[in-house]
Amino acid sequence: MGSWKWLLSILVLALCCRADRSSLQLGVVLPLTGEQALLGEQARRGVELALDEANRTGGIAGSKVRASFQDSQGDSSRAASAMLGMIREHHVQIIIGDLLSGPTLAMAPIAEAHRVVLVTPSASAATISAAGRYIFRLGPLDSREVAASAGWAITQGFHTAAIVFVLDRRGDDQARVFRESFSAAGRSVVSSESFGSGTDDLRPILLPIRAKHPDVIFLTAQDSRQVIEVVHQARGLGIESQFLAAGPFLPEAESGAEGLMVARLKGFDEGDPTPTQRQFRAEFRERFRAKPDWFAAHAYDAATMVLEGLRSGARTGEEVRAFLDHRREFQGASGRILLDDNGDDVGKAVLLKVFSVGGHSPPTEVVGLTPAP
Repeated sequence: MGSWKWLLSILVLALCCRADRSSLQLGVVLPLTGEQALLGEQARRGVELALDEANRTGGIAGSKVRASFQDSQGDSSRAASAMLGMIREHHVQIIIGDLLSGPTLAMAPIAEAHRVVLVTPSASAATISAAGRYIFRLGPLDSREVAASAGWAITQGFHTAAIVFVLDRRGDDQARVFRESFSAAGRSVVSSESFGSGTDDLRPILLPIRAKHPDVIFLTAQDSRQVIEVVHQARGLGIESQFLAAGPFLPEAESGAEGLMVARLKGFDEGDPTPTQRQFRAEFRERFRAKPDWFAAHAYDAATMVLEGLRSGARTGEEVRAFLDHRREFQGASGRILLDDNGDDVGKAVLLKVFSVGGHSPPTEVVGLTPAP
């Protein structure tokens, strides 16, 4: 009996080892619960679709590619803990995430220390550019969109501006870039007010702005719904200034966005899609019975980009990083991807649009494109 137990143990160990060798694993850290769960779910589906496509055609060199999904809840410490756990327990060499800048910046030093590639689909804080050689970003660099917003305000003849920004790293960055860009043209920022992410009543910071009568108000918040809430409360106080914002705008928030000007990167959600974009949209709808959004497209691209690295023979974080540094340009569901020396995607132009009255018709282009480098 003892010999049978010994043989069985050897067989189980052999099968486990074989299973390990027959699959490749990616780590994925996303806000799957909490305030940003809807965005996290879209991103999760984007990653799953990319893996489904790869595995349907034989995987990578005959090995299936799997993902270990971890929930950051949008929290920096949870994201860092999840990343460390995957590195120590599963020895992952590639991690996709987070969608938010705070958690991404918390994971960046870990990625550098362990030489693990970290690709964020959407984090936009300026400091990510200098976070390290193993950090790559497919989302918008805040400075490009915000500078485009300030440039539009200047071309419209606006001379005074107010800034309303959420108290976090991204909000600080966006407020600084707008202030510098607007002031550099000899224009004046007459008021700059901040609020906490959980603040519901914004009238105490809007009333001082009303007294200054700025031509334009630049808004930065955690998401587009929060931007709309600021606009609603301001309009309720009789503030008639032009409102500006930057970044991806969720379709469900558009109905309350009348007159709001938004600067965002041209790509996934624009007309005249590329064949790659059409295929992505069709396969996403078939797989999930839902329409993909901006976050799904960028997470899909993050996964397909590193999968190409694996197809090239790269296996370690160092090898995948070297592949991305060398390859640099990709065509994805979000459009053209062009990685610069900091690992940032600078391949997309900035599009300035204003939402029409009623919100349900497509936003109207009011300014041309700011060309990508």
